[in-house]
Amino acid sequence: PSFIYMQYAPLTLPPEQIALIPGVEGTTLARAYTTSNEIFYSKEKILEELPYVGGCFALVIIFFLARFLVQSSILVPVAKYFGITSENGVRRFKETGWYAIYYLIFTAFGCYVYLLENQGHDHGPDATHSAWNIWPMAQTWVGYPLQPFPPVFRLYYLMELMFYVHCIIALQLERKQKDYIQMLTHHIATFGLVFMSYWVRFHRIGLVILITHNISDNFLYGGKLLTYAFGTLPQGTTKRLLGDIVTHTCLGGFAVSFFITRLIFFPYYILPSTMFDSKAIVPTLPLHNCTNALLLVLIVLHMFWFLLIIKMIIRILRQKGTDIKDVRSDSEDEAEDEPAGQAEPRRRRKVTSESTKKKTAKQK
Repeated sequence: PSFIYMQYAPLTLPPEQIALIPGVEGTTLARAYTTSNEIFYSKEKILEELPYVGGCFALVIIFFLARFLVQSSILVPVAKYFGITSENGVRRFKETGWYAIYYLIFTAFGCYVYLLENQGHDHGPDATHSAWNIWPMAQTWVGYPLQPFPPVFRLYYLMELMFYVHCIIALQLERKQKDYIQMLTHHIATFGLVFMSYWVRFHRIGLVILITHNISDNFLYGGKLLTYAFGTLPQGTTKRLLGDIVTHTCLGGFAVSFFITRLIFFPYYILPSTMFDSKAIVPTLPLHNCTNALLLVLIVLHMFWFLLIIKMIIRILRQKGTDIKDVRSDSEDEAEDEPAGQAEPRRRRKVTSESTKKKTAKQK
């Protein structure tokens, strides 16, 4: 830690140059002149963030409005185009499609913000000191709290924050899944982490964690969406074969990316930085224990979900199936969500099996 601190110690900037750092003003600037974190819990901090509160409420409304417009004007027609006609099938397609679109856009948005940060900010001749990257992760803490927080970065952060508010509300409106409690816990923990990191300006490490989590979700929702779309095609056709290849590729990409980003990179590279690098570089870091406790909660949830992923893969390999089942679905949903032409034969087989059992019983 001492080597890292000596190598990445922030430059001492004069007040007139500090004033040019984007997003560093008010309470954040005041924190730079003291080791106390009282300023983050003060009335001044609340008043400083108050103008953004209205914008946050507006963002939640915008998310739900965008969700409705995208689902009704794009995803529902696309579902019907692929032959998905059941009410439950259309519902699952549009819900999955909305999350697939969101994660695709915001993964790209987050990477764009990271690339801007990697280039640094123009606030004087010593501007190069504000450029940072994740190699090593300790750079996310260097210069705290005088770390640039430009408008585009703040917009991304607030949108991610309000998206999880939208997720918590939407979870109450959507059909309950087997892991409803785990998902609710995940959304609340993530909201708490994003909110605290925004409030005390841990936005650099927060950006890295958000991108890390969004990567595997692209494969998950993209794969599920393609499964629903291609699952309606007749077995043995060229289009169905190509669809199976694509969906299985997404399944493999999801499992691999989830394991690498959430069970290796996150606990073995990010977490040690939040626990140890942070305190070595900034000994009086605010909310240190709270944020790390929530990060540990996420890791436990990741292990739980990875077990479900393994079960899903084993089931597909044993049954030689072509559909990526939603590991969160309950048994009733699985029956209702089967592609057209598959659910009905399954019901018939079930009825036939029951009839056979009754006949056998009568004969005995």
